[in-house]
Amino acid sequence: MTHVPPFTQVPGGYVTALPLNDQYVIEGWHLNPQPYNHDDPCSEPIYHLIANTPDEALKLVDEFVTDLTRLLATR
Repeated sequence: MTHVPPFTQVPGGYVTALPLNDQYVIEGWHLNPQPYNHDDPCSEPIYHLIANTPDEALKLVDEFVTDLTRLLATR
């Protein structure tokens, strides 16, 4: 059985993979340790997708880690 990591850290953010019934919600998050407004959250979602199988979820986690690392490197 494929293990899907629930949390994967990347520089400046992280990727989550949460089970939802028979699917997985994969989300890429930007971590903002110093928000301008302290009432705003320190993390904000950048994008998310739903995977139908553990194998698909694992591929999306890998893709999100690569894409999020590249995106946050430009900030």
